[in-house]
Amino acid sequence: MHAPWRCLLLVDRGAQVTLRCAPDGRTLLEVGNRDKPSDTGYTEENPTVLRAAGPFNVPTDVAMSASGDFYVSDGYRNARVHKFSADGRLLLSWGEPGTGPGQFNLPHSVWEAKGRVYVADRQNDRIQVFTPEGQFLDMWTGFARPTKIFVDENDIMYLAELSGRVSILGIDGRILLQIGSPDDRDRVPGKFISPHGIWADSHGDFYVTETTTGQRVQKFARKRG
Repeated sequence: MHAPWRCLLLVDRGAQVTLRCAPDGRTLLEVGNRDKPSDTGYTEENPTVLRAAGPFNVPTDVAMSASGDFYVSDGYRNARVHKFSADGRLLLSWGEPGTGPGQFNLPHSVWEAKGRVYVADRQNDRIQVFTPEGQFLDMWTGFARPTKIFVDENDIMYLAELSGRVSILGIDGRILLQIGSPDDRDRVPGKFISPHGIWADSHGDFYVTETTTGQRVQKFARKRG
């Protein structure tokens, strides 16, 4: 039996499922109704989330808690965050379409750190902060379509913003550093077109993936000494 934290968690947005896989690629757990999106009112003819629904309708991200439970941001055609137990039972869901506290317009990433759950509310240009029970605590505004949250072991948050920027923050929301600008998007090294993913390693170096016309990975090395 593989411990949850020694496995790979991923969302398969086309199949409408979340998977836990062993290091050798075997599927250990699958949650969601494969190939059956939940009913949020979103259609090709009317591409708007009209109501929140259950798991999933094109999920966007998954993150594990210290207890082994995991969260899924269900955002491309839904407006919810779902929390599951380590064995895949749905524990709770929260969120609905909108711009108010606790509402979402494309929740694109989720992360739990120090007993708080951080959600990248992409099209509302903000991070929302919740308890693990889904109670709204705070929101941080002024971001540029945040797409991916990663928090390292030193409680530093790395945030990819689709509109051409990366922000590094404390988990209290203080901005420590910003690289790139929505007003100066470029494909030259050190600037961005469309940051979509971000992750840091044990040395404090971090990696940014870009989508659309960016189509690359950039590595940024932490200054030493």
